[in-house]
Amino acid sequence: MTNDFTLHTSPFTVQVRGAPNSLFQQLSHFYPAEILTRSSEQFIDFVVDFDKNGRFWSNEHDFRIAGQHFRYASPSIAVPIFEWGFNWLVTSFSNRFLTFHAAVLAKNDRAVILPAPPGSGKSTMCALMMLHGWRLLSDEHCFVDRTNGHIVPFVRPISLKNNSIEVIQRYYGGLNSQHVFNDTLKGRMAYVAPSAESWRQSTQTAAATAIVFPQYAKDVETIAVSEVPQAELFMAMLENSFNFSVFGEQAFHLLADLVSDVKACRLRYSNNEAMLEWVEQWANQ
Repeated sequence: MTNDFTLHTSPFTVQVRGAPNSLFQQLSHFYPAEILTRSSEQFIDFVVDFDKNGRFWSNEHDFRIAGQHFRYASPSIAVPIFEWGFNWLVTSFSNRFLTFHAAVLAKNDRAVILPAPPGSGKSTMCALMMLHGWRLLSDEHCFVDRTNGHIVPFVRPISLKNNSIEVIQRYYGGLNSQHVFNDTLKGRMAYVAPSAESWRQSTQTAAATAIVFPQYAKDVETIAVSEVPQAELFMAMLENSFNFSVFGEQAFHLLADLVSDVKACRLRYSNNEAMLEWVEQWANQ
């Protein structure tokens, strides 16, 4: 059987060549059959290769992007390597959208953006919100359509690291050995598959109405919320942009419109149930 396959998760399609035998089956736990396919009839945005050339003594593959080495990947961690590589491809080579490093979720096509640095608990909060009825647009990429300012979905699995895995397991109970990957460059990792509703609406844009900068802090007894003024919000979003400089004046106006259309706050919390209740109420005010 060929080890080539195609992943079409709107708005991008990536072709994978020479993958480890197990990778297609592993990814099928996270992507529906109509998205993960052996067919290559779609227009291909990116091509990646798993190359065994010259490494016959090892079970590792050389994961290559545009013919260049990216990471060595054993079959046991091929999923994280592929997901990281896909992230890198999108942020490095696609300028279709104004792009920010942030999670995005929506209800009734009203989007909440969660920009945050590593270690803030962004992905954990994102997973909890999705598992409590929010529609996932993305765990990593906030794509702003440059024609109308709407947020474009890029639905893919939510990545969790180390302690976050146990947090989600307590709420979700759906993570098993097929979802967890040990000894990666980032430690122990797991992926949460997008909800059925997220896949059904994977091409449905949403209007941004709120931005939350989350910070999980175990020493916080009650939720602490502080409003973010527009000027500070503009600069904070700018710091989280991947390609603001590419679009110049257009990017400035897009971001200015975005921050003027939303309410924004910084959120510190330690209790996940309280956080979920607060977000639900605040986003709908």
